[in-house]
Amino acid sequence: MKRIISILLILFLPITALAQTSEQYVKSGFEQYLNGNAEKALQDYNKAIELDKKNVEAYYLKAAALMAIGKPEEAIKNYDKTIELDNKFSQAYAERGYAKALLADYDSAIEDTNTAVLLDSTNPEAYNIRGLIKFGKGDLEGSVDDYTKAIGINPKDSKYYHNRAIAKSATGNVDESIKDFSEAIKIDPLDEQSYFSRGSVLIIKKDYDAAMADFSKTIQINPNSGAAYYSRGAIKITMGKKDAGCADMTKAKQLGYPKAGAVINIDCKK
Repeated sequence: MKRIISILLILFLPITALAQTSEQYVKSGFEQYLNGNAEKALQDYNKAIELDKKNVEAYYLKAAALMAIGKPEEAIKNYDKTIELDNKFSQAYAERGYAKALLADYDSAIEDTNTAVLLDSTNPEAYNIRGLIKFGKGDLEGSVDDYTKAIGINPKDSKYYHNRAIAKSATGNVDESIKDFSEAIKIDPLDEQSYFSRGSVLIIKKDYDAAMADFSKTIQINPNSGAAYYSRGAIKITMGKKDAGCADMTKAKQLGYPKAGAVINIDCKK
C-alpha cells in the first residue's frame, strides 16, 4: 500500500509543479512580449484571465499586446475591462484614447486622454499620447504644448523631444525643430528616426552636407532603411554626384522603397 501511495505521489508532483497562478501567467506573458512574441504573450494573458477574471494587469497587458499586432478594436475591449475593474488607471485611459484615435474616433480619444491627465497629472505618457492625438487632428500648437508638459515631467525620454520636433516642423518652426531632434539624439544616440527626421528638416534649410550626414548615420544604425538611402541619393543627385546618388537609389529600390524606381528611370539612365 505504501508503495502505491509513493508511486501516486511521484506521478502527482510534476503536475502540481507545472501548475501556474494567474500572476505567473501574466509574468510569463510580459516576458514573451518583451522578447517580441506578442502572440505567445496573448496566450499567457488569456490563461491568466481564465484563472482570475478580475486580474486588471492581465487585461491591460493583453490590450497592449493587441495594439502591438495591429488590433486596436480588440485592444479597446480589453482596455474597457481594465477600466471597469480599475476606473482610476490613468495609463489605461491614455492608451485606450490612442487606440480610438487609430480608428479615427478623435473626440472620444481626446476625452480619454483628458481623463488620464485628470487622474494623474504627473503621467508624462498621458500628455504624450494626447499630443499625438491633437497632432492627428491638426491641433499643432496643442500638441506642442502637451509634448512640452511631458518633457517637463520626464526630460530624459527622447521620444517626447522627437514628437515635439515633428510638431514644431509642421508649424514651420524649423530651427526649434532641429534643436529638439538634436536633444532626442543626445539622449539616445541610436535614435535612427530622429537622425532621419532631422536630415529631412535640414533639407528645407538647404544644409545638404549636414542632411547627408544624418542620413548616413541613419543607415549606419539601420542598414535596411530604404528611405535613408533614397533621401541621401536624392541629395547626391541634386549636388551633381550622379553615380553615387544612383547607387543609393539602387540600394533603396532593392530594399523596397517605392519611389526609388521612378528616380532611377528618370535620372539614372546612361
